[in-house]
Amino acid sequence: MTFSDIDWTNNHYKLVFTSGELEGLFIDFTYQEVGFRDNVPQRFEYRKSLIIRYLLEHSDDYMTGAQINLIEELNSIDVSKAISSFKSCVIKALAPTYDREEGAELFNQIIDRKKSNGQMGYRFLTDGTELIDCDEAVPTDAALENMTAATVITDDTTDMKISVLSDYFKKNWFVIFILFYIILMLLFVMNGKDMSIGSLYRNMIEASLMYNFVFFLIVGIAPVLAGILIDTPISLITHRLKTGRKASASEIHNIVMYEVPRFDLSMRHIFFFSVCNVTGAMTTVAAIFFVRGIPYFSEYITKSSLTIPLSIIAFAGLLTGFYNNYALQTKVEPARNNKNYILTRAHAVLNVLYLSLSLTVSCSLLFAFLLFRFNSSYATPDTLDSSFLILILSTYSFMWFSADSPMADEIDSISRYNFLSGAPVLTFFAIVYTILCYDKSFTCFLSFAINAIVLGVWALLMFKKKSVSLVKLVTSFFSVMAVAVITLLVINM
Repeated sequence: MTFSDIDWTNNHYKLVFTSGELEGLFIDFTYQEVGFRDNVPQRFEYRKSLIIRYLLEHSDDYMTGAQINLIEELNSIDVSKAISSFKSCVIKALAPTYDREEGAELFNQIIDRKKSNGQMGYRFLTDGTELIDCDEAVPTDAALENMTAATVITDDTTDMKISVLSDYFKKNWFVIFILFYIILMLLFVMNGKDMSIGSLYRNMIEASLMYNFVFFLIVGIAPVLAGILIDTPISLITHRLKTGRKASASEIHNIVMYEVPRFDLSMRHIFFFSVCNVTGAMTTVAAIFFVRGIPYFSEYITKSSLTIPLSIIAFAGLLTGFYNNYALQTKVEPARNNKNYILTRAHAVLNVLYLSLSLTVSCSLLFAFLLFRFNSSYATPDTLDSSFLILILSTYSFMWFSADSPMADEIDSISRYNFLSGAPVLTFFAIVYTILCYDKSFTCFLSFAINAIVLGVWALLMFKKKSVSLVKLVTSFFSVMAVAVITLLVINM
């Protein structure tokens, strides 16, 4: 059997064992599941699925860890530990039909090991297996009822996108309606009390920095806590009402992730989710810290002329929050159950609100400050404050970790490549802003140094990923402009 020409990315494939003791065992490469007949399927990590696929594509020979690590996606993974972890998943999938020792023996019929030039080599044994393209298989009536718009194949791309969007609103319309209704009521209350959006920002800026820090930290971590403390118990209670039995500790993750899907309880997901939200919240606090030290800014932001642009930014922030949720629900692969992100889940709703609030506050403050800086009616400082360094450092850290860090690659973050796309743009405007608005100082030099280092990291990532897409070319243009500005500055110093 030849697997080298298979389009793993755009098709849903299952490898099914059709004979022998393993008959009924399957490996699902889209949902990263290994299952055996009617037993509960077991999940394995995305990068382990890449290893299995690689072994399938080279099933005629034994492949060592060094050979497998030659491909870009696997250049930092311990192959022997990954194979051992996959073995544990297979053994759990075979239980209780086979005990652990029998499962370990049967695993030897899947992957064989052999020493080669002092290194352990692995070969996937494909005898008695069949690769099924689930997209081409004829679905049953039950499967048709459960099929989401994201998996429907159509020749018309526009119709498919409309269908996916329609499916998203069908699943989430009630919560979206309630959220917009609450926002509308808040606007009525504010109007009745003669409050403007600018006055809300002024109160936030004038509040203590510790208050803002604690508030946004809570806002950032709340979605994760809601997933653990609200969605997980609801999932387990629902499972018990359906089955009449209490879930064992080993079943909890599978139940909450797949059987009654509400939240991904894997430690990798929780850690990544938490760090992304906390660093994003800290970026917002850094923006507040930056503007609160500027004389007269809190008075300026309450001006009625800023109400409309600040309202537009708030609306854009809310739409971005919903778009993030839409991307989570409609992304087909690899290692996620999209039903976990439907807006009837507490963590999903709070994450939309967190992202909307964080983006709205940060962008509104920076937009208002740019207007303030060029307004001749206000006296502004000539020396760049060190709080600006904290702001750009926190922003770059958030962008890199959530988009292009090794963990973002492993978990297949929906923000992937945002650092590559956004960092040069932010670098360019940060440098131009520093040059045009402030006198040369040591803080300005540090700002240039930080941005230069970020450009270096960006260039390394670009070289590693070998990407030449249109978005990357556009950001390359911005990076060249930023380098040119730095060069002109050095020449004129």
